[in-house]
Amino acid sequence: MSAPWASCILCGVPIRGLPNRPWMSEWRAIYTTLEDWDAARISGIGRVHQSHHVVPLDNSINIDVSESVVDGDWVKIELMKSSFGDGRLPQGPSLMSIKLWGYPLHTRCWDILCVHRDDFEDTAVVQALFDLCRSQPIQLGLVDWGDNYDGLWNYIRGIEELLPGEEMRMMQRFIMESPFDCDPCDIPQMRPGAFSGVGGDINEHAVAGLRMASSISKHDPFQALPPELRVQILVQQKSSDVANLRLASRAFSGIQLPEIFWRSRFWPDKELAHIFHLVQSPGLNGQWKATFKKAKALQNLPAIINRKRIWSRASFLSGLISARLRCQLSGAFLSQEESEPRALESDSHWCRAKGSVFPASLDFWCGSRALFERKLLPSRSVVGISVSSIRLHDKTYISGFRMTLWNGLAMLLGYYNPGQSTTVTWDGVPQHSNMIVGFKAALDPRGIRGLCFSTSDGLYSSWVGDHDGLPKQSVSATSLRGFGDVIIALKGGFDALKLVSLSLQRYRVQGRHRIEALSSALWYPDIPDSKLCLDGVSFRRLGLDLHSLPFSMCLFGGQDAQLLPRLTRLTIWTLVQPVVRRLYRTHIWGIGFHFEGPTNTMLLGHIPQPRQGRVLSYDLTLDSSNGERLVAVKNIYQGSTTLSGISIRTNRGRSVHISSNYREGFDEERSFSRNLCPEGCDIVGVYTVFTNEGLALFEIAKHPDLTFSRWGELCRGGSGSLAYDWNPQVIPSAILEHARNEVFTLRENLNRFERLLSCAFAWIHHYQAVHGALPDRPPGADHDMDGGGNEDGETVGASAQY
Repeated sequence: MSAPWASCILCGVPIRGLPNRPWMSEWRAIYTTLEDWDAARISGIGRVHQSHHVVPLDNSINIDVSESVVDGDWVKIELMKSSFGDGRLPQGPSLMSIKLWGYPLHTRCWDILCVHRDDFEDTAVVQALFDLCRSQPIQLGLVDWGDNYDGLWNYIRGIEELLPGEEMRMMQRFIMESPFDCDPCDIPQMRPGAFSGVGGDINEHAVAGLRMASSISKHDPFQALPPELRVQILVQQKSSDVANLRLASRAFSGIQLPEIFWRSRFWPDKELAHIFHLVQSPGLNGQWKATFKKAKALQNLPAIINRKRIWSRASFLSGLISARLRCQLSGAFLSQEESEPRALESDSHWCRAKGSVFPASLDFWCGSRALFERKLLPSRSVVGISVSSIRLHDKTYISGFRMTLWNGLAMLLGYYNPGQSTTVTWDGVPQHSNMIVGFKAALDPRGIRGLCFSTSDGLYSSWVGDHDGLPKQSVSATSLRGFGDVIIALKGGFDALKLVSLSLQRYRVQGRHRIEALSSALWYPDIPDSKLCLDGVSFRRLGLDLHSLPFSMCLFGGQDAQLLPRLTRLTIWTLVQPVVRRLYRTHIWGIGFHFEGPTNTMLLGHIPQPRQGRVLSYDLTLDSSNGERLVAVKNIYQGSTTLSGISIRTNRGRSVHISSNYREGFDEERSFSRNLCPEGCDIVGVYTVFTNEGLALFEIAKHPDLTFSRWGELCRGGSGSLAYDWNPQVIPSAILEHARNEVFTLRENLNRFERLLSCAFAWIHHYQAVHGALPDRPPGADHDMDGGGNEDGETVGASAQY
């Protein structure tokens, strides 16, 4: 039995022994013990012992590792560990026999990394690298830094085939070939002795008497600089910039480049920085120009290509380490009751915006993980917000923020860096006078990319960070019924560099409906208008693997149904793929809506490609100009995530029906159907969740004027839904206007009442924090004031009457 698969965190090449590639079997580990997981260390050179990885026993380890010791002075270590039992970090030592865990890197790669930065003797630097590794998902025994290790590993699908909310996944590369298997350090052609006697007689410091151009333009701004300063300018530039500068300026074109310039080509951040060992060779003085030319001629050697690749990755990793060392985590610590995952499972007061955040109890193979949690108790007197960000792989991620109070004091949450911060503005104004009640977040699986904040008067601030083309989520202390709540606390989940989740805690208000679960769901590319009513499959029907994927909506009828008369045809694309011998399964892959006139075709989903299987298309023609409309949709689901059939019907009796041919293993008990037949209204849109097997669910929306009358019917949909639009002629406008005024008055009264309740709750919260208990209740105060609610958050009992 071989040891579990593990690859170097720097170069990505597997840790394994090959007779002709000994460097691949020499490795170290950045590791810790279970009882001391926040104090990482670097091991000696490890090896593979039977079916385990082992490292030299460090006598400074202060726990009993006798069960893991082999051959006297070697101890077992678990590489690439990403799950920790019941969610505690780390897992208790009694639950795991191997007490050491960490991440490997080849000895050669460690040496290159140590050349790039020489401060690894500092334990804080080793700990920073360890925290960075813990923040990355692990695929195929490989730390996923967000790239494919310069082509060493392949992706399952190209970036153009990714679904909304999905990230790239690795596919194992089975053939290890040149240049990835070449020793990056033992290169005979690059040994210092190979460059001796290459010639050159120019002293590297001789800058006096430099040959200048015979004619210099009077308009050249560099002509006034002394030759020595011009040489120093060239030394600091990249060779490509030097060539452009010498073409553009005669003041530089006439300079004979001295030895110091050629030697600088081997300095950090220059094109030959990966040939770092030559800089320390004293025998090359006076020969640097010839050395440069010979080194450039050898750049196509496979071993040199591999070293340059690893040097570039060391530069990237060194930059992350420096960024981690600059991070100072701000915010209050959480109590055990407030920490993950207990708070989110038992406390419905927390509303969270997050991408694919994996708890410590699950294998961390994609998305992100919160290593730390901090909270902030915002004040009503917040007048300004500043958001800090960090750039990773040409993407902006939010790292923390600062809230400024009216008296100039500030509250910080997360990794706030003033030098990389942006002030939040409302219509260009950096301050506001209303209370912050929520926020919108733009996310990808690795973290929060952008934020904007909302105030109690319904205004949203400008976005900070990336937000275009990203899934978005809205989190607010204000319910859809207009109840104004108070934010009790903000809670952030952070990895080693950035914010991966942001939660808002609010007081519970009886009467919140399941529609709020839909409004706070993840949407792509934008959050739908709050006036739209959305029917769909109940949230509890969704499989767990769909919870982190966004809903995608297509309003083919327009926000106010203005496009319905132009709709002429629907096209549904399916993909038929073999499941077992002579059995096939049909996947619904995309739906197109075609219009007459200038309106472009709208597409929900994707058009499958023939290389994926057998592609079929089904058309439904509509005479929309003469009143034909979509009136009914029936969906058939297998389990909680599989859309196995769909039927669409118009008010003229025309229909299209698609069902899967595959019946093997079809579980009738786990299947259910969904009839979506809105009465007295027009279907104007559909929404869905995209999966690798096509559309997982399919659902439907209504006229905003009657939104309030249908709250009780709405619930979170699955990966596909309909949007429908109420017919405005059903109710006379005068009656409708009167109903609006009555609802507005009722809402204002409820807001006033709720503000009083919020103040009372705040006083109770403060009193308990100071005195530990409430005073004795007065006589006659034994009745229940807040009523009750069922498990869905719907109001029951006497509280429904207030």
